[in-house]
Amino acid sequence: MFIGKNWIENQFARRLKVYERKQNALFNRITKIHEKEIEVLPAAWQKLLEAHGHLARLIQPSRIEREFSQMNEEQFKEWQREYDEIGKYFMEFHNYFLYNSIFLSSDLYAEFKAIDELFNTSLIKSRIAKQGLNASEFTLEVYENIYKKTEPIKERIRDLVQKRLHYQDAD
Repeated sequence: MFIGKNWIENQFARRLKVYERKQNALFNRITKIHEKEIEVLPAAWQKLLEAHGHLARLIQPSRIEREFSQMNEEQFKEWQREYDEIGKYFMEFHNYFLYNSIFLSSDLYAEFKAIDELFNTSLIKSRIAKQGLNASEFTLEVYENIYKKTEPIKERIRDLVQKRLHYQDAD
């Protein structure tokens, strides 16, 4: 009876060690994913806000008052330089979102994708409007994309990020 008890205890101890190793491996994996998520979410949020701020420049009165045909060469070059700069901030957000989308939950991915598409559409349509093609219609759409449609998405992203980072538990 004494030999059987030791054998059972050894078997139990061995199985417990295997289980503990598996549990630790799973915990380490979850910890690494969460650490990456904590790294990605604030950076994605910052790039989103930077892109949004620069895209808002597309519909400033000084930018929408003239079509390309009404600009001299210097004005066109200035417009193009500023457009390229705005596009650079959009692409930084867009690429960061694409590269790190694997670390986003499906609900956050959907919201970031929606705002990414609005930003891209705004950039394209602002250029089309400058060519005089449905200028007022496209300018209005760019305005609505940048100010009306993005704000609720930004709020949802903010709420989802705070929820994912357990912001309410940090108090």
